[in-house]
Amino acid sequence: MKKILYYLLIYLTFCCCKSNKTSLIEKTHTVFPPSTYAINEKSCKQAIKGFTGKYSVNLSRFYISDNGTTFNKKDSVSIVKPFYTQINAYGNCFPEESYGNLLLVYNHHDTTTKVYRNALYTDEPNVFQEIIPDKKGFIISAERGNSSKVISKVKISYKSGFLHVDAINIESSGFHQYSKKYNFNHLKLERYSVKMIDSLQRINEMR
Repeated sequence: MKKILYYLLIYLTFCCCKSNKTSLIEKTHTVFPPSTYAINEKSCKQAIKGFTGKYSVNLSRFYISDNGTTFNKKDSVSIVKPFYTQINAYGNCFPEESYGNLLLVYNHHDTTTKVYRNALYTDEPNVFQEIIPDKKGFIISAERGNSSKVISKVKISYKSGFLHVDAINIESSGFHQYSKKYNFNHLKLERYSVKMIDSLQRINEMR
C-alpha cells in the first residue's frame, strides 16, 4: 500500500509540473492586466487604468501589492492580488472568471524581479496566505477551510542562483488528521504549483 501511494505521489507531482510547464512569467518588465478581464462598469475600468512601480517592474493597477517582506538580507518578496478582492467599493467589478494572485520576488544582486503566477491560491473567504521570512529564503504559508483546516508551508530558498522549493509541510485537522513533510532537492520555484498541495492532500486522505 505504501509503495502504491509513493508512486501515486510521484505521478501526481509530475503531472502538476508538466501541466503547468512553468509558473514564471519570463523576461517581464511590465505586468499587464489579464487579457480576458472585460467589464462595462466605468468605475472598474477607471480603477485599473495605468501602472504603478513595484520593485523593478511596472505593475498594472489591476493588481494591488502588499508592502512586501525582506528576506536574505536585501531581497524582497510580495503578494499581489486582483484589485476587486481588496476594496469593498469594487463590488461590481468582480468578474465571472476568478483571477489568481501573483508572487513577486526581487533579487537585489541583479536588480531584477521575477513574477510567478501559480505559486499562490486564489483569494477565497476561507483562504488565508502570507509570506514568512526564513533563514535562507522565505515560506509561503496557507490556511484553508473553516472548521476543518488544512495548513501548508512551502519552504523556498536560493540554490545556485535559482529559487527552489526545499520542502512542503502539510497538516490537516479535519476528518483525516495528519501532519506530513515532503522534501525536494531539484524542484525550481518556476515548476512549482499549489496544485501539488492539493495532490498531497488527496493522497493523505486516501490512507
